[in-house]
Amino acid sequence: MLLIKRILMQPLLFFIGLVFTASCFATNAGFLSTLEEISDNSLHSPKKAQAQLLALEQQEPLSSLPLEQRIRFRALSAQIAAKLNNSQTVIQQTRLLVALTNHQQKYQGVEQKNQLLLLKHLNISRQENLALALVNKLLATLEVGDSSSHHAKLMLISANIHDKLNHKDIALVNLKSAHHIALKSGDEPLLHQIALELAAKLLLLRDLEGASSLLEQTKHYYLNDQSSVENLVVQVKLSELAYSRGDSQRALTVLLKARRLATLSRSGLFQFVIELRIAELYLESKQLSDVSESLNALASLSTHLRRNDDRERLLLVRARYRVAVDDYAGLEQLLSADGVLSLGNSSKSEARMLALLKLKAQALAARGEFEQAYIMLSQNQKNFVNHQQRRNADNLQRQRLMFDVELLEQKNRDLTRDNDQHQSAINTHGRVLSKLNIALFVVGVIATLAIFLASVFYYRRLQLYKMSHRDALTGLYNRHYLDLIFRRLTRKYTKYNQPMTAIMLDLDHFKNVNDTYGHTFGDQVLVSFAHCCEQILPPSSIIVRLGGEEFLALLPQWDSLEGAKIAETLRIAIANNQIMTDSGESVHVTVSIGVASFSRRIKDQKSLLQLADQRLYIAKSQGRNQVVAPETVKDRFISALGER
Repeated sequence: MLLIKRILMQPLLFFIGLVFTASCFATNAGFLSTLEEISDNSLHSPKKAQAQLLALEQQEPLSSLPLEQRIRFRALSAQIAAKLNNSQTVIQQTRLLVALTNHQQKYQGVEQKNQLLLLKHLNISRQENLALALVNKLLATLEVGDSSSHHAKLMLISANIHDKLNHKDIALVNLKSAHHIALKSGDEPLLHQIALELAAKLLLLRDLEGASSLLEQTKHYYLNDQSSVENLVVQVKLSELAYSRGDSQRALTVLLKARRLATLSRSGLFQFVIELRIAELYLESKQLSDVSESLNALASLSTHLRRNDDRERLLLVRARYRVAVDDYAGLEQLLSADGVLSLGNSSKSEARMLALLKLKAQALAARGEFEQAYIMLSQNQKNFVNHQQRRNADNLQRQRLMFDVELLEQKNRDLTRDNDQHQSAINTHGRVLSKLNIALFVVGVIATLAIFLASVFYYRRLQLYKMSHRDALTGLYNRHYLDLIFRRLTRKYTKYNQPMTAIMLDLDHFKNVNDTYGHTFGDQVLVSFAHCCEQILPPSSIIVRLGGEEFLALLPQWDSLEGAKIAETLRIAIANNQIMTDSGESVHVTVSIGVASFSRRIKDQKSLLQLADQRLYIAKSQGRNQVVAPETVKDRFISALGER
């Protein structure tokens, strides 16, 4: 009887399993079908699509779905959130998506696309430091076989982040690197997008030749799509280039062509921007009837007046036009509104407001109110002077930036040239080897090996030169640099009898830290300690890692009393600094400090460092976590005499 039951149950169990499998397959197919429907809806109604996604997530637990479907769901969620400009949701969904793909080769394309989306929205949401850390990590993990296009996009994002953080030199170098990488990628749209951004930067920096070359290449690329936004941007930049070269007529001709293209593309914003620049150029060439037509056109496009910069420019054009046609009553009415003549935050805004002040003074003078005009100009004389100084400072900063960038590029060119020379030599030997017999082949191998060793030796010497003055772990100066700088400081401060203080520091019980938590955590402690020193000590100080857990800080122009106060501040900061282990445990370390300074008796490096080291030893022997300075030693000596 039992055997019969088993025989009957087997087909039944098989049938149940078949039904369950079919049910799962139907569920998965239904989920994919729903996702496709939501994706279609997102094209015309992203809000509705987002609501559908939320309902689908509540209805169907994602954990029960195959990995590919979960990735598809997260990718679609991020795309819809991006269309709705919901940066926080984009960041959340892309992070979940990256965790799902987990660097799997199969999903590399999806992962890279969403990494770029994540970086973009971190930047939009003003989380530049997080974005910079992530893009640096992604750049560091790039491998030889990775896409050049993806590499160029990462470099472009890095340049934009550095630009927002006001790291102008790094931003420009990264932008040029992105352009160089894009040239090799074969990605034409990306190449010309980067070229356009780079040309705009070079125009601002007055590198007209570099900007001209890039704009000409980009102009030819967009010839087949003249009404595109990119082509309009190219035309505007070409006009700026012509104007920078002093060819105002050429600049106007290019803009008139761009105005026709903007009208065809029905881009109201570009029509406004281009028409405003045309009005400025007409005004410069005193074509007043054309200025009037442009102002009327701008009035009809006023719905696109959104930026403060454009408002200020339009106001200045209107004011100058009133002066040009001797309409001083209209000028006064235009400039009588509250806040019109308030100074802006930027140099350009400030220049426009000061120009408007001059025009108002001119209007007062035209009405015979010379005293009022004089008073207005006198009251703003300081603003005129400050603005000129600010412009001069901006010009100097721009020149310095170009100089710094040129230095970096020169180093890159030198390294590239050396690489090319070595590669050329290797290739030459390779061609010779193919034509020679076995004996010459051996000679060729030896020559190639010699070249290889020479290149290795050259790069090693280059690395050693860079590392010779810095400690590899902490980034502080090393003992070799100390010997170089001390001779210079000693001559300077003994000759002019100026103070200098040496602070000798030693981490307490550092061996116990290494023994308890390991040398990797010990290195982390040393790096954290070095960071604290850089934060607390004066900017002019020279911080040196002497070896192990022993450090030295030189404080030029600080006497022993001031040095002792600084040392005590540093000691407290180190004691309060907590360092987290991988397990989440908080670890504190302390430091013992000895302070010494130049005096009539102490005039050389050896004596100064010996005295600081002796006081460090006193601090160690008296219980650690303390500062021993000249005043401390004196107080203890007097106290000891009193006890006797």
